[in-house]
Amino acid sequence: MNKFFFLFYLLLHICHLNSFGEVGTDTILHRHRELILAGNENTTPYEILEKFDQRTGKWRDLNYNDKSMAGWSPITHLNRMFELSLAYANPKSANYKDQKLLKTINLALEDWSKNGYQSKNWWYNEIGVPLAMLNSISLLKDEWNLDQKLKSLKIIEQYKINGTGANLTWSASIAMYYGLYTKNEDLVSKASNLLKNEVKISTAEGIQPDFSFHQHGKRLQTSHYGESFLVENFRLAWELRNSKWAYPSDKTAILLQALLKGVQWSARGIHNAPSTLDRSVSRKSALRRTIYINLIPYLKQLYPAKTAKIIEYEKNLIGKYNYSGFRYFPLSDFAAYQKPDFSFFLKTISTRTLATESINNENLKGKLLGSGDTYLIANGNEYFNLMPVWKWNNIPGITTFEGADKIIQKSFNGAVSDKNIGFSAMDYSLTNNAGSKQLSAKKMWASFENVVICLIADIKANTSVFTTLEQSRLQGEIAVDHTNNKIAIGKHELGATKWIYHSNFAYLPIQKDSITLYHHAVSGSWSEINKSESDSIVTENVFMPVLNHSPFIKSTGYVLANVNSPKQAAHLAKKPFYKIIRNDGNCQIVSFRKRTIMASFYNPGSFTYGKMQVAVDQPCLLLFVDQKLYASDPNHKGGLLKIRINNLNYQIPLTANGSTSNPIKINYEN
Repeated sequence: MNKFFFLFYLLLHICHLNSFGEVGTDTILHRHRELILAGNENTTPYEILEKFDQRTGKWRDLNYNDKSMAGWSPITHLNRMFELSLAYANPKSANYKDQKLLKTINLALEDWSKNGYQSKNWWYNEIGVPLAMLNSISLLKDEWNLDQKLKSLKIIEQYKINGTGANLTWSASIAMYYGLYTKNEDLVSKASNLLKNEVKISTAEGIQPDFSFHQHGKRLQTSHYGESFLVENFRLAWELRNSKWAYPSDKTAILLQALLKGVQWSARGIHNAPSTLDRSVSRKSALRRTIYINLIPYLKQLYPAKTAKIIEYEKNLIGKYNYSGFRYFPLSDFAAYQKPDFSFFLKTISTRTLATESINNENLKGKLLGSGDTYLIANGNEYFNLMPVWKWNNIPGITTFEGADKIIQKSFNGAVSDKNIGFSAMDYSLTNNAGSKQLSAKKMWASFENVVICLIADIKANTSVFTTLEQSRLQGEIAVDHTNNKIAIGKHELGATKWIYHSNFAYLPIQKDSITLYHHAVSGSWSEINKSESDSIVTENVFMPVLNHSPFIKSTGYVLANVNSPKQAAHLAKKPFYKIIRNDGNCQIVSFRKRTIMASFYNPGSFTYGKMQVAVDQPCLLLFVDQKLYASDPNHKGGLLKIRINNLNYQIPLTANGSTSNPIKINYEN
């Protein structure tokens, strides 16, 4: 009761102050309101209003007894309150200052205040509900009377500061705003310090030393929890700037690095790679996020000395792709190869990272996600909202068998790069739940110019094995082996194939494995992969070539290429600028234009290529380019690599975190 009267006194004090009345707290709250109005679309909420029951204060289409762990129905009540508040408070809205709208909002507030709906999932009670209520009070605090403000603050008061990474950021920010509204500067200081302290580079949950992002253990979450963490902290840093609670420069520097060195390389503009989303890949529209676009004007204010870099990032977000190169995130087993015309993403797994999670009835079919899956993105429509119709045993890039359930994690997994080109390699193994079916292989993905060479060696299996080269939305015609050989809708057994062309990409098998091409409409529902989503049936036309591995061919592979036409695909198949030097259980080696060599050694060994002889004393990854040699340790042990090239001996210190070593100069001839 004392707490209630304390709030009453404070609100009585502040109700006469306008949003500019006091330097510090009111300015911050005004900035918060400005961000909310700027970051949300101006919509006319007629459909929301039609479903509202004025007598009860509830929405007729919501289940207020819902016990779902995700997609909890009652939270929509508060979200709709926020949408109505936006329409009411936005001067550009057709419903600006509409008193009928305000009446509906007030009735909805009264209903929630009276019933205090609680979820079985702690996140909604302690974070989701208070956050939603904060948005509404920010827009309506000058419209609500004292009783309504108290009721809204009572709902916000459900917060509990806990967790790490994004969860801590959400909960501490709620506490900070609660302190701002109640003039409790001690709480504001405590919460803002927690927020700033969580902005750090470490191998715990949060921003990693390679600028990927982990949450729920060592899981790659850059485009899920990582996005929430960065967006919230950028917003808070902008709102708190020039105040006594401002983020120090070293903290804002970390945030910008995470954006430009992590997020930017983990997506193609606004188009997220499925493997960076973990379980939220099963949420509708998760592969396309525009939230960073909305932040650009505020980032320019927050980082005036970095405006040029922010403008370059902005160009990428709006589709003017201007960056190129290869980046590997060794702490997350994730590689990105970016070119102006396309992006290639690869997510592998090792004993140092965790498999994708399936909790709260989300990601119900993604057990092989992040286990060697590959994605080619050019226009962003390739995979967007395709997940309901996906065959989840045919995730792009996965080598597998029918009934495969889980990846067997191994130590050998890494990449090496000069930042322009590079490759990844993985000791690969799958099993089913019963353990009766097993598959193992060595896999390598080499990125150079407009191609990615995908090698599969030393295949051992007690069942039929296949690799899905692609599973994307059908966009245009498909041609096979001849420029005028257009493929009709249906399932096609192609047999040995030279090349397949579809939507500016070519797929070229290395061996004479047969290919099954699926080119047809597929139906499914979001609820099949995420119980909180709609059970409405959606249908999409899908392009899916599947490489069927012959039991007599133990080493094989294929090439992914960005080309403009079937004619270019045919030319590449006829005159490749790459050569497979070795592809076996001990070593996989590719050369490009004779002068660039990428080699994955799974054991100590050697190879000969033309006049060049190379021997190494331990497993390693080597990149020879422009008379320089780069190396990395895929087992993350570190130490000294001894290598002999022709008659000369070299030693390269390897890092224990899997990153690429500093290059050494060498002389070699082919």
